[in-house]
Amino acid sequence: MTITLNLPTKLEKKLTAKAAEWGLSAPEVVLRILEDGLNDISDESGPKTGAELVAYLQREGIIGAKSDIKDAQAYARKRRRRASSRKTEE
Repeated sequence: MTITLNLPTKLEKKLTAKAAEWGLSAPEVVLRILEDGLNDISDESGPKTGAELVAYLQREGIIGAKSDIKDAQAYARKRRRRASSRKTEE
């Protein structure tokens, strides 16, 4: 199957850089990315190890989403205190 894509300039630059990094052509990189993505979609079992789970959460932007938080436990305690001290409206 042949597919023609019009890539935005920013995406084209990323693709070209990744191809150079991997030592592959741009079409080969696209094929690998598609294969990986389709395998992820069809694999319903999810991460099998803690390392796979962490990698997944980082890819999805869940881990590291608030990089300005230095002490996560202290931040969570502060948020809980603020939430529990709110008065409910009657």
